[in-house]
Amino acid sequence: MEPIRDNIIPFPRRLGMNLETIEEKCLSYLRQAPNPLVPVDTLLEFCRRDPECGKLEQQELLDFLRPHELIKVVEGPDEGEEIDQETFGEAGINMGPRAILHSRVPTKEQMADIIAAQMKNMTEMLVEALELARKAKDEAHIQELEAALQKSEDLRQKMNKLL
Repeated sequence: MEPIRDNIIPFPRRLGMNLETIEEKCLSYLRQAPNPLVPVDTLLEFCRRDPECGKLEQQELLDFLRPHELIKVVEGPDEGEEIDQETFGEAGINMGPRAILHSRVPTKEQMADIIAAQMKNMTEMLVEALELARKAKDEAHIQELEAALQKSEDLRQKMNKLL
């Protein structure tokens, strides 16, 4: 039997982490999150609050989550898709990998409602900021916000086509 080499020890044990601790934290967070689709960055921050998981890296967490039977990892859009990560980023939406419990995966209709609500919220905030910029006669910000509102509308139209 060959001895175990340091470089092949599974990441949790190598970093002094307990798989059960990581699993417990992730499942707990995913069960109680208001939005069932949670950015992996958010899960990582939550796990790192525990000193036992303080050195956990995003890739390690993803490697743990992807094969998990209760969790689905939803990757962000790929380059070249009709709506890519850059488009979402320009609209202020982080579309990196996200995790969701299989039991909380929404239907297509529910997903469309969630996206519509987020788009509406973003548009309302941009409109409010534009009104403030107009009151302050801040031409630079007015132009930026008008461009952002146009991008928001373009994104909304693309999303409607996809859904």
